[in-house]
Amino acid sequence: MTDDNALSNVKTIKLPNFDSPALVSLEDAEYVQRFNWCALKTKYRTYAIRSMPGKNKKKIHLAREIMGRIIGRELVKGETVRHKNANSLDCTRDNLILKGVK
Repeated sequence: MTDDNALSNVKTIKLPNFDSPALVSLEDAEYVQRFNWCALKTKYRTYAIRSMPGKNKKKIHLAREIMGRIIGRELVKGETVRHKNANSLDCTRDNLILKGVK
């Protein structure tokens, strides 16, 4: 059984190089849809990322971007974002936990 109310608060973000979309909360959807996201596949997980404009092409993870919006600042080195349900493409606010330096 699914919680229709929970699903109505979630927006999918298409990742052109991956079959499954990333999930975000409605309150973050308009912001994150301004960027081009793609999938970064590692040995164990797949993450939604985007590149920063400029020469260095720094990669930004969707989960870190959303956690920064939640706490009102950019994350610093040593801070990591974990996914409660272990689905690295589920970047809904209820699924993210900040770990590390504060």
